[in-house]
Order: sequence, then structure tokens, then C-alpha cells
Amino acid sequence: MPMLAESVTPTENITQRIPRRPRVIALIRISDLEGGSDDKHGIPRQRTQIRNGAKHHEIDIIREVVVIDVSGKHVMEDEQFQGIFADLRSGAADGVIVAEQSRLVRPGRWSDFGILDIFKDHKRIIWTPSARIDPNTREGWYILTTGGMISGDELTTLYQRLVGAKQELRDEGKHAGGDHMLPRYVRYVRERDPKNHRRILSSHFEYGPQSEVDKILKAIVFVEGQMSWQEAARAVGMTGIGLRRALQNPLLIGIRRYGWKSTGEEYYPEGRNGEKRKKRRKMVRMEKPQDVIIPELAGEKALITVERYDRLQEIVAVKRAAWMKSKLKNEGRARHLAPGITYCECGLKMYPRYGSRQSETDYYYCKSRHKGGCGCGMPGISRIDLDFTIREMLIPQLRKAEFLLEALAIHEQSSVSAQRDNEQTRRDAELADLKTQRSKLVDGWMKGRVSDEDYDAKREPINQQIRILELSAKTPVADDFNPAAYVEGVSKYFAIFASLPFAEQRDMLRRAVKEIMIQAGAIVMVTLNGGWLRSCVNSQLQRTLQQQIDTTSHVVLRFPQPIVIKSIVAAAKLARKETKQAAAAIRRATPEFKEAQRVKKRKGVMKPEAYAKMIATTATSQRNRRDKVRESDPEAYAALKAQGAARQKARYERRRANPEAYEAYLAKKAADKRAKRAALRKVA
Repeated sequence: MPMLAESVTPTENITQRIPRRPRVIALIRISDLEGGSDDKHGIPRQRTQIRNGAKHHEIDIIREVVVIDVSGKHVMEDEQFQGIFADLRSGAADGVIVAEQSRLVRPGRWSDFGILDIFKDHKRIIWTPSARIDPNTREGWYILTTGGMISGDELTTLYQRLVGAKQELRDEGKHAGGDHMLPRYVRYVRERDPKNHRRILSSHFEYGPQSEVDKILKAIVFVEGQMSWQEAARAVGMTGIGLRRALQNPLLIGIRRYGWKSTGEEYYPEGRNGEKRKKRRKMVRMEKPQDVIIPELAGEKALITVERYDRLQEIVAVKRAAWMKSKLKNEGRARHLAPGITYCECGLKMYPRYGSRQSETDYYYCKSRHKGGCGCGMPGISRIDLDFTIREMLIPQLRKAEFLLEALAIHEQSSVSAQRDNEQTRRDAELADLKTQRSKLVDGWMKGRVSDEDYDAKREPINQQIRILELSAKTPVADDFNPAAYVEGVSKYFAIFASLPFAEQRDMLRRAVKEIMIQAGAIVMVTLNGGWLRSCVNSQLQRTLQQQIDTTSHVVLRFPQPIVIKSIVAAAKLARKETKQAAAAIRRATPEFKEAQRVKKRKGVMKPEAYAKMIATTATSQRNRRDKVRESDPEAYAALKAQGAARQKARYERRRANPEAYEAYLAKKAADKRAKRAALRKVA
């Protein structure tokens, strides 16, 4: 019976003896988007190998992670890999299973081996279909180190082969990239083997399609006829910068030019939908471009001759020089009054943008729209309108004593309450610490670990500090805040704002204002700089308020009525319109005007409304005829434009040669026009 009793084992002891199967994460990684559809190197092949390896090693896969478009040397920065590392650190997973070691990492630098430290520090295992690798053993150390070196060398070899093969194709006059890397009037034709689509039998360059070739030839004629970029591009259905780059491309004469190479620093490009892609290298301009002659496009087969191409480059250079001259005219001359301190309602800064030609087109725009961003929905604000609103409406508002006193009172109330809360929190923490020390002291004295002398020596200082803290909690905080000092300082500071030059106005505004919040086309809030406020206090109050001033934080001023940003241009137009209407009403009220109107009606002269309608109709018909001529016969239209430019140039030369004679000619022309108008009025 005792033997039988010893052989009986409880159920819970039996379950405890059964070893737990390892729980692992299945990792599938491909380094490019095309690999996802390739069975040989893509997801299906890795998934099958991982499934077979899990059966062989008798492990359980808790989840599968598929990482696409991430290179093996950038796995430490990937978010999905960070999730795997978190599970390994927490113990949720006992390791990782991969189709091969290179799927885990392909070291490109010595620091890339750091991914293996996670497995070694937390005693995790790496499984492959044929091996179980423990980084904490000597065998695992050698396998992972040498395997990582081999994987990294494979990546380097593949890159060198790829770059070398592309360079060989370029030297032979062939195309090593996709169709998107060619101009729209050139295409690269590859004839493939019907049985093996990857095998290329022959390839060659050619001009086409014919519609794009016709467009570029028409554009060349327009540009040679002194037509502007915008008009020429609009006539052929292109953009201005696209047309300029197409005309500068030497493929027009059969020469392929390579002027860039990808050897810059690494960065994360964004996809079409805003997703982050794997790291790329920035393009760097080559010191000496490589020119390769394309036999299929050079010589007599070229679109234009070399002489015409050189003349076209001179025209492009002249146009670009004129454009750069107008662009650099205001280089280094800031025109925005509040750059860096204006904020959009979404919380982002508003950047200054300069107009391409005129200062009237400058504006502020939200950072969310910078570099082609989607934007938050807030439209750009004209620089003239916002700067005028700041000068004429915001600054006078900041000088109003009633508004500043009310805003400073609200700010001080919130600051004092926050300060009291902080003091109370600190006091409570110190009291709790002292009471804990006192209780430990009493407990040690009662148990005999602390002598009577030590107990008496340590008890009284602790009790004294507790009484001081309890008394300070009942004492009210002295309120020596004097907002009148701040109001006086702010008013004096902005008193001379309107009389200062623009540069000093901008510096003064940036010192005083931390933030100007704009919402729905109006200024709703201004934040004053706390450090600037300290400097605005009078020197007489400096000593008495020094402690209060040193703790001054930024002051937020909320306007009860938002300051609407008015459109200066629209207001000026409206004022001119109202002035004209008032003058016309006064003129129509005179007896002379009424008598003239009766005479005109009797003689059958056309009414003013009908005459204005006729003038508008005539102008519209002239514009329509001009557009029709431009669309039907662009060459004739370009010739007319060239004649007009020549006449204008002749007038300019005549004016430079003899200014006095030119002024006399203009005066005579104006006098003749006035005499003709007077004769017409007399006949009417």
C-alpha cells in the first residue's frame, strides 16, 4: 500500500511536468514593393518555410509580422520591428522564427549588429527552418556574427552589381531606368522574348509619340518668337517649368546627359498617400556631367540642329536671367512685419511667402501647406492686410489701459492660484516626509534601537519644522502685484511704434509678442513675452517687485471682440467706387447735366447704359477674336507679338536717344486726343 500511495501523482503535478511549447513571432520581410508579388523571393515562399520550420521545432506561432519595403540595414528604425522588440523584452514571445537569418538583419554598419543584443540580453531564441540559434551560447555567437557578415556582404555585392550594370548600360547608350525618367517626347522600346518576359532581345531609343513631338516643336517656335513661358506652355498644354526643362534637355540633339548621382545623405521619402517609405539617398549634382551620344537620336535624326539648340539655350538663359533679376530684386529685404510669431488656428506657425513679381502678392500661409502639404483648410492671408491690421488696430488695442488691466488681472489670478497650488503640494510632501521620519524615530526608540539621548536630540528639530510648515499653510500669500506698472511700461513701449522704420518695428514686435493667434480671418489672441514684461517695469518699482517680476510668465490676452483682418485693396477699391458714385450723383443733380441729357435724348444720342454695354461687348469680341487667332494660327499670333515687342523696343530706344523729343511727342499725342474728344462732344 505505501508503494501504491507513492506512485499516485495529483493531476496538477502531471500538468506541471509537461514542458510548455515556445511561443514565437513569425517574421516575414521583403526589401522592396515588387517582392510582395514574387513567389521566389516574396511572402508566399517565406511563409511556407516558416510553417515547415515551426512544425519541425514544435513551436507555437502567436502572431505573424509582415514587413514590406524595409531594407535589412534599417530594421532598428522600423515601427513593426519595435513592436517585436517590445514583446521580446516583456516576455510575451520567447523568440522569432524567420525563413533565413538575412530576413532579420543585413548589417551595413557595425552598429547594425545591435539588434542581436536584444536577444542576448533577454535570453530569446532565433529559429530558422533548419536551426535553433541561442545568442547566449558560443555556437550561437559564431553563427549570428558570421551569418550577419555574410548577409551584409551579400547586400554590398548586390548593390555593386546593380550600380555597375546600370553604368555599363549608360556607357553603351542604353536606358537603365523606367519610362518616367525620360522626357515626354522620347521613349525607350524594349523587345522581349515571348517565352521569357524578363529576357530582352533588343532595345533602342526613338522620338515619340508624335503628338508630344509636335508639341515640343511648336513650343520651340513660340519661344523663339519671344513668347513668354506661360503663354507658350499654355498653348501646348504644359507647365512653364516643364517646358523650360524639356527645352534644356540635350536629347533634342541626341545626347543623354547624366548630371546627378544618389550619394547624398539618407532620408525617408513619403508615398503618394503620405505613408513613409524605406530610406533613400538624396541626389547630389556631379562636378562634371556625363554626356552619352545616342546613335538612334543623333545627327540627322535629331529633332533640331545643334546651332538651333545652342540659340535656344541662349534664349532660355536670357529669360531665366530676367526672371532671376526680378526675383533677386528684393533678396535680403524682408517685407513681412510678423514672421515667426503668427500662428494658425490649428496650432502651427504661419510662414511668410513672397510674391513672384510684386510685393502686393506677398502673403502668410499655414505650415501645414508647406512643401505641398494637404493644409488645415485656412486660406493664405495677404501680407498687406495683416501688417496693416497689426499697425493700425492691434498696437492701439495693446495701449488701452482698461483692456490691459482686465487682461493682467485675469492672468494674475490664474498665476496666483497655480502658485498656491504648487506651494501647497510642496508643503504637503515635506510634511508627509517629516511625519514619516518622526514615526520611524518613535518606533526605533520604543524597540530600543535608538537611545534616549539620540531620541531627544532628533525629535525637537523635526517637531519644529512640522510646526513651521503648518503655520505657513495658514498664512495668506502676500499679494504685492501692481498691474499699473505693467500697463505703464507697455504703453510707453508701443508709444513710438508708428514712427519707427519697418526693420525696428519688426524687431520691437518680435521682442514683445510671443504669439499672435489667427482664427477665421481675425486676430483672437495675443501672447506677450514674460521676459519682455519684466523689462517694461519702471526702475522705481524694480526693487519692491523684483521677486514677483522674476516669476512673470507669458501673458495671454484674449480679445472680447476679435480684430478682423480687413482687406486694404478691397477697401481702397470700395472707397474709390463710392467716391465716383458720389461725384456722379452730384454731377447728375446739376441743371447743366440735366439740360445736356435732354438735348441728347432729343437728338437720338445713345444712352450711357447702352453705350457702356456696347463698349463691353466690343471688348469681349476683340478678346475672343484674339484667343481664336492664337488657337488657330499660333505662329501668326507669335509673329504679331514679336512685332509688338519690336515697336515697344523702338519706342524705348527713341526715348533713350532723345528724351526731350519723346516727351514733346507724347504731349502732342495727348493734345490731339483731347481735341478729338472735344470735337466729338461738340457734334453730340
